Amino acid sequence: MPDSDHHRGGDGDGAAKVAGPTGHRTHPASALVRVWIWLVAAGVGWTRSIPNDDDPWDSTASMSNGVTTALIALGIGTAVGIAFGFATWWFTRYLIDDTQIRVDSGILVRRSRRAPYERLQSVDIAQPLAARIFGLAELRLEVAGGRDSRIKLQFLSHSQARALRRRLLDRARSAQGVRHRPAPSEPHAPEPAGATEGRLAWDRPEHVAIVTVPARRLVAGTLLSADFLLTAGIVAVLLVVSITLDVFAPMLPILLPFGGWAVRIVTRRVIAEWGFTLTRTAQGLRIERGLLSRSSQTVPFDRIQGIALEQPLLWHRLRWRRMVVDVAGYADSSREANVAPSVLLPVAPGGQVDRVVEMVVPGARPDETPRHAAPRRARWLAPIGWRFRAAGVSPVAFVTWTGWVVRCTSVVPHHKTQSVALWQSPLQRRLRLATVAVHTPDGPVNASGRSLGAGAARRLAFGQLERARDAAQAR
Repeated sequence: MPDSDHHRGGDGDGAAKVAGPTGHRTHPASALVRVWIWLVAAGVGWTRSIPNDDDPWDSTASMSNGVTTALIALGIGTAVGIAFGFATWWFTRYLIDDTQIRVDSGILVRRSRRAPYERLQSVDIAQPLAARIFGLAELRLEVAGGRDSRIKLQFLSHSQARALRRRLLDRARSAQGVRHRPAPSEPHAPEPAGATEGRLAWDRPEHVAIVTVPARRLVAGTLLSADFLLTAGIVAVLLVVSITLDVFAPMLPILLPFGGWAVRIVTRRVIAEWGFTLTRTAQGLRIERGLLSRSSQTVPFDRIQGIALEQPLLWHRLRWRRMVVDVAGYADSSREANVAPSVLLPVAPGGQVDRVVEMVVPGARPDETPRHAAPRRARWLAPIGWRFRAAGVSPVAFVTWTGWVVRCTSVVPHHKTQSVALWQSPLQRRLRLATVAVHTPDGPVNASGRSLGAGAARRLAFGQLERARDAAQAR
C-alpha cells in the first residue's frame, strides 16, 4: 500500500473513498489559527496605500483615509480568514485503524494521505506561534519512501497531539517489530510493582531526560561562534567606515545583507533552540525546542546515518561542542525556516556529548580512535589546516578530523556506509597525497580524510569497503 494516495472528486472509486464522512475532525479552533495569514496580507495592502506626498495637509487627509481603509481591510481579512479556516477544518478528517492512519482534506479538490504503520518513521509535534496562543499543536508524520513523505495534521489540542503521537509510535513499533534498545544505566528510583501495567512504552521509566541546554550557554555559544563573529566583525567595520567617511546611505545596500545574516544566525541558534531538551525514549531521541514556536521531534536511532562534532576556535577552552547528524529522510522533506532538524545538540560540554555519541553509535569513542594524520608535505595544500587533518577506524565506525577555525570530527558507523571514494588532484599526485571519503545521505556530515598519505588513504578506502560489507552482514 502506498504511503500517500491522492484522489480528486469525480475519479470514480477514489472519490468514494475520500468523500465518506468518516473519521474525526481536528480542533474547532484550527479556523482561528489561519486568520493571521489573511491579516498579514491586509497589512501589506495597507502599507502600500500610505501616501508619499510632500504636502502635509494632503498627507494628513490621506493618512486618515488610509486608516479607514486599513480598518475595513482588517475586518474583511478577518472574516475571509475565519471563513476559509472554518471550511478547511470542516472538510479535514483523520481516521486511525489497525493498519494505517488516513488524513482526508480539501474543499474543492479532495485529498487523502495515508501512512501505514510499518512505514511510519517518526511522529513530531510542532507549535507555531499562532497555534501556541490557542493551546494547539500540529502533528507531522514522516513516512518512508516517496518524495512528499510528510503528512501534516492541523491542529489538535496539545494533550491530544501528545496522546496521538504515543499511540501512533506504539503501533509503528509493533508493526515494524522494533525491539527495545537498552539504554546505558540510568540512576532512577525503581517504581512500585505493577506501576507500569497498562501504560504505553513511551510512558515508562526508559523515557529519560539526557541534556537540557541553559539559555546563557546557548547565547554565549552563539556569540562565540565563528560565523557570528565573522559576520558581526564585517558589520562593525562597515559601520565605522561609513560613519567616518559620511557615506552611510551608499553603504546601506552592503550593510543590510550582512546585518540580515547576523540576525538569521541569532534566530536559528537562540530563538529556535531556546529551551532545548534532549530526551531518550524507546524509539529514539526526542528533541524539544523553540522560544516563540515550539517543536517536538523524534529521531529514531536507526535513521541516524552519521554524526559530526563541531568546535569553533573560542569553544576550545570551554570544552563545548555542537553535534549534528545525518538523518535519513530529512534531506528531502520540507524544513521549518528557523529549525535545523539535523542539530542533535546545539552546544554542550564534552562529557554530555560523549554520552550522546555512545547512545547513537555505541562503542565509537572518536577521541580514542587511532589516527592516520596528514603528512608534513600536505602543508603545501593547507599551510595551517594540515596539522588537523586525519582519518581513522574504530571497531564500529569510520572517523575523520578536519578544520582549525572550526574543528570537526565526523563519525560514520560501518554498517551505514553507502559508498567509498578515493581521489587525487594533480597536485596531490605530485605530493603523493590522496583523499578518502565515506558517503552518507545528504546532510551536514562530511566524513573525508583529506590530503592523507597516498598509501594510507588507499588502505583506508579498500579496508572500509570490507568493514562495511561485514557490518551489514552481521546485522
